[in-house]
Amino acid sequence: HLIDTVTGEGIADETVSFFMADGTFICSDETNSAGYATCVSGIGPGVMTILGLGYDGEFAGSDTYAPAQAHAGLVRVGRLSLF
Repeated sequence: HLIDTVTGEGIADETVSFFMADGTFICSDETNSAGYATCVSGIGPGVMTILGLGYDGEFAGSDTYAPAQAHAGLVRVGRLSLF
């Protein structure tokens, strides 16, 4: 979730790449107007997050914003969220 720390607004149209904990590339997506990027992939990443290994999201940076990286382990199935 990319947000402007000054205004609190989401940063749109920035590419975020998702990797499994072992460094395997999963997918990439551009952020929407709220600053969210979504990765939809096969069972592999889901199993990794359920086992607590999580995934990494990487933002390469732009002319305005510095690169960033975050680690997460959220699995969302319908309305159920698992941490």
